[in-house]
Amino acid sequence: MQTVTSTVNNNAKPLADLNVLVTRPQQQAQGFIARIAELGGKPCHLPTIEIRYNSDNPVKWSEADLFIFTSVNSVKGGLAQLPLSPGNMPQGTLPRIAAIGQSTAKALAKAGMQNVICPEQNGNSEVLLKMLTPNIAAGTRVIIVRGDSGRDTLRKGLSELGANVSYQQVYERRLPDASTISPGAGALWLQCPPDIVSISSDLGLENLVALLPPDLHEQLLRTPLIVNSARCRDKARGDGFSAYIRVAHPPGDQGQIDGLIEFARSLQPPVG
Repeated sequence: MQTVTSTVNNNAKPLADLNVLVTRPQQQAQGFIARIAELGGKPCHLPTIEIRYNSDNPVKWSEADLFIFTSVNSVKGGLAQLPLSPGNMPQGTLPRIAAIGQSTAKALAKAGMQNVICPEQNGNSEVLLKMLTPNIAAGTRVIIVRGDSGRDTLRKGLSELGANVSYQQVYERRLPDASTISPGAGALWLQCPPDIVSISSDLGLENLVALLPPDLHEQLLRTPLIVNSARCRDKARGDGFSAYIRVAHPPGDQGQIDGLIEFARSLQPPVG
């Protein structure tokens, strides 16, 4: 966990002096942390998910008519199994490529993939399924590149259309070893008590509760959150979180930044 402070005059920044606890995995947090600091905020990083990539059971581009990547991590993990370059794909039978979320699509584009199918906004599984439906025929071979867990919406929906769908697991999400967090999750929480916590997934929320000592749970449940989906918001409410919860629109970095700015403004005293 690390604390980052902006060197810019915070008084001119929309997130001035706002303590934000960032819970994203180490591999995904740096750009988001830098942006918060740039806007005058005080990000504190406590990764609640550890990403471990694997290269078991590699696949080939020729094994599917459509590949769907579910996250930036699925793209990075896929690089170890599928060289993401048109030069490595069978000419004349190029599979289609789809992505959940603009961040995933951008990661694919950076890797050399063009014409990626992706919703422009609010790109969740349901929206992508609706986009894909007109072009799915019986027998279409689909490989969904993802982690060791996740929603089953796409597999079920595409299977109902007659597609042959399989998962390609390229990474695992685990609870970080508490002993590797220095000087400890609880101590770090007390060092920079957050005004708001940024949550990127249901698992990240669960793991945050698991990492913090029980004597801080009451304080955690009273701390505002910004999350990426209504599903995660509802889970937080069900788990006893009682403070402000903002759902980012669109989900991801920019939506969360916009939500943090709105939250920071809500804390300012009225003018006049």
